[in-house]
Amino acid sequence: MSQRTASRSTRIAVCSAGAAALAIAACTFGVPAKTAQATGGTVMLQLTPAGTFKPNDGRELKPGAWRIDAASAQHVIERFKSLSLYAVVGRNVYKMPGAAGNVKLEGNAKQLPWFNFEFTGAWQAVEVLGAMPATTPVFELPLGVNAANTRVKLGAKFWPCNAFSIDLGNTVTKQDLTEVDNTEITGRASSGSITIRNTLATTHDWDQLIGTKLPFELLHGLGATNTLTVAAPQAQIGKPSFGEQDGLQMVTLPLKFIPTAAGNDELTIRV
Repeated sequence: MSQRTASRSTRIAVCSAGAAALAIAACTFGVPAKTAQATGGTVMLQLTPAGTFKPNDGRELKPGAWRIDAASAQHVIERFKSLSLYAVVGRNVYKMPGAAGNVKLEGNAKQLPWFNFEFTGAWQAVEVLGAMPATTPVFELPLGVNAANTRVKLGAKFWPCNAFSIDLGNTVTKQDLTEVDNTEITGRASSGSITIRNTLATTHDWDQLIGTKLPFELLHGLGATNTLTVAAPQAQIGKPSFGEQDGLQMVTLPLKFIPTAAGNDELTIRV
């Protein structure tokens, strides 16, 4: 059996497929030996044409074409890095290296909004500290979901909203193979829902709007800087369901957040 080894820095030339020939891209990527050893000598790469290119299915793009160079490729790589999580409980230290995960934003009127994170990663044995580390956390007073702090916009209208949920929809895969033991994000399908006060069908007939794509925006916070904004250029409305609260009819609209032709833009989070 051959043994994989890695030098201090391995240089890999990334190839791109052109219309008539195979070309070498304008950049190379350095893979440190520590990274190669941690993955059993195997490094996974996503190959993309260098420069300007279009989808091979012939569909039209509003920007005209996609483009990638060394700078934009490095930005994409940075965004897909894993992380390590640490928790100290009663001097026990729990570690999860190589973690990848998903996040959901949920909120209800008269309550606090929450980011709910779920991570999958590698196991490590628990360590015990000799003494608890000194910490001086700064805790910010949270803002509740209400008319003063929160606005929900679908289409051109701000809606009286009772509850909202936004799920990034990452598919997290943990593989334990003969040469691979890692956690990766292998897909994404972002979705959500809002529960709002219903209107007369002559104003908004939600059944007739099933499948319609409208811009969506959730704004939470105060002032010009202490805010969180989650926006989607295309929120596709699903089958509505109806309920009652305080004697008023409410409607819950499931939403699918669809990227535009530019791609990778179905949700933006701005703080």
